[in-house]
Amino acid sequence: MMKQTFVHDISHQLQSAIFSSGLAAKLICLFCIIGYGLSYSPQCVRILTVIPGHVMPPNFWIWTFLTHTFIELHIWHTIIDVIVVFLYSKMIEPLWGTKELLKFYFIVTIPNALIVTFTYFLFYGFTFKEEYLFERPIYGLASFIGAYSVIIKQIMPDTVIATTPFFKLKQDHVPLLIIILSTILWVAHAVPIHFLIMLSFGIIISWTYLRFFQIHQNGTKGDMSSTFS
Repeated sequence: MMKQTFVHDISHQLQSAIFSSGLAAKLICLFCIIGYGLSYSPQCVRILTVIPGHVMPPNFWIWTFLTHTFIELHIWHTIIDVIVVFLYSKMIEPLWGTKELLKFYFIVTIPNALIVTFTYFLFYGFTFKEEYLFERPIYGLASFIGAYSVIIKQIMPDTVIATTPFFKLKQDHVPLLIIILSTILWVAHAVPIHFLIMLSFGIIISWTYLRFFQIHQNGTKGDMSSTFS
């Protein structure tokens, strides 16, 4: 009975989030679903994901810095992406507006793809393995998922998620927690290395933008509060 109630509550919250979400969330999720469908085509994966060896001349496939986030190779990754985007955007988009959320999306995902690409070039420089240039595509929404955890940390840092006999898990702890969990998953070969890099730099880039550069409606810039350090 408890399990059925839990599933019902989650289902109800997701339905509510979908119907009450803004345009930005709907667009991102729509493209994620379309991207997963396209992932069944090896050719589409090749031309829509970031492949470091293809973004350099003479290929210069720079559009992949825009399209890579919408490709996922596993259905459960797409499901997680859609659920997180809808649930978090329900809180964020009404506060920020569609334009600011889409701006934030591009600020996080495009530099992130550039950083992971540069990292792969470094891996190639140290190992001389061409797989880092041509056989390890960079894809997925991990950078934006990591960025969402930073926004929630900013909005409600003291909200308690879970209580244990030893400590209280707060929203403030989530960014570090998901980096630790992602590292464990990578060590266990459950996720590829680019997932960990994208998630980590998604958190770093989003925190930097929110801390120092985001312009608020009242004209102030950034968030220098002690709760968002």
